[in-house]
Order: sequence, then C-alpha cells, then structure tokens
Amino acid sequence: MILKILPIRIPLIVDLITEKCVLHYGFANDDLFWDKLQQDTFLHEHLWRQALVCYGIDINEKAVKELRSFYFDTIFTKENRKTTEIEWHYIILGEILEHIPEPVAFLKQIKKLHPKSKILITTPNAFSLKNFINVFRRKESVNSDHYFWFSEKTLLRTLKKANLSGDIKYIESYERGFFTSIFLILFPMFRNTLFIIV
Repeated sequence: MILKILPIRIPLIVDLITEKCVLHYGFANDDLFWDKLQQDTFLHEHLWRQALVCYGIDINEKAVKELRSFYFDTIFTKENRKTTEIEWHYIILGEILEHIPEPVAFLKQIKKLHPKSKILITTPNAFSLKNFINVFRRKESVNSDHYFWFSEKTLLRTLKKANLSGDIKYIESYERGFFTSIFLILFPMFRNTLFIIV
C-alpha cells in the first residue's frame, strides 16, 4: 500500500516552476536519460512540459547530442548568450552539487551569472534510510562520480561559504510503502533527499 503524504521531488519542483523560466544544470542525469524517459522519472522532461521556458546545460556532450531531437535548441554543453540573456526565475541544480569538486566556487559562479534568479538545489541525504541500512549490510553504495555526501549542516555550511542561505527540507525521490512512509514522517532526517531554495 502506497501512502501519498510525503513530499516527492519531481511533483514538488514542477509545482514551483509551472509557467516560470527555468535553467536546468546537469539535466541529462548521466547516461540514464533513456531509462528515465521511459519510466516518466526524467526531471528535465517534466520541467520542459510545465515551464514557460526551459533550457538545459550538461557537460555530457553525447547526451546533449542524443537529446537534441527532443529538446531542439534548448539544451547546451555550457553557458552561452542564449542562457545568459534570459532572466530566469529558477536555476535548477538537481542532484549535481555532489558531483562538483569545488561546490563553493561553482555556486558563486552561478550566482554571478544569474544574480536575480532563485537557485533550487536537491542533493542526496547522507543520513538517508538507505545509507543506514547499507551500514548494517557492510556496504557503501555511492555513485562513482560523487565527491560529497551532504547532510543538512554540511550543505548549509557550503552555501554559507558561497554567501547563500535558505531553509532545508527533507523530501523523497519516489513514493514509499505505508510503513516506510509512517517511519519517514516520524523521522524526516532519514528521507533520501535534501531540498533548498536560495
């Protein structure tokens, strides 16, 4: 039985950006985009359908080339005149901050390029239930491209160094079963994603 009372990542973000101008960094999600498109869990597709304007930037040249047939001339491998001439309501940094070797410098650069935009950040939670279960299994499950596991305090400290601030929420990436949902309502610090707007 699914209990739909936890804040879920994609619907939460889509509600915020509907009819807004959005620039989505790291939109390709590694090379998982075809699977995520088929499963309707590809964040950029949801943003592209609901936003007034939605552009994407990703350093994965292969992914940008393959996805251009879907998103035409709205996706790029780096910032350019098209991405800097629009006043974006939101800059989306969804699950990318942990991939950046120098997140403070990266955040400062984003704010310099887009000083009037809100920055929406989601990142995996170091203290998620899954990570605690993995401790008892004596294994560490981490993406090979990750430099960091953020907790609420380490993410806030990183943001403060970049002269940014906001309030962190604990959310989930997907729906959970009844008992897990009850547990995560009682102990939100075990949810799998940190969410903040700065």
